[in-house]
Amino acid sequence: MLASDIQRYRDDLNLEVQDDCEIEGIGYVSSPIRITRSDGGAFVVVVLGPLEDAADESLEHEGATAISINELMIRGNLPDATNSVLERVIG
Repeated sequence: MLASDIQRYRDDLNLEVQDDCEIEGIGYVSSPIRITRSDGGAFVVVVLGPLEDAADESLEHEGATAISINELMIRGNLPDATNSVLERVIG
């Protein structure tokens, strides 16, 4: 849902939903979204469960800056969740 909404707002970003993996400092995550800008800047969006704490904003995974967002924010207000991610990705 979040990946589709980001793509709808910004077709100049390359999005890829990745396989489940473990990210150091966060733990095991399900289907992180990798976003790559045209200038090569890369980000990985991790959806956290309702009771999980936000991840450290300086974390990286495979050369991409990690962005964490709570599942309840996505379900409660998808446009705000999308804007929150895009602010981090495009500044």
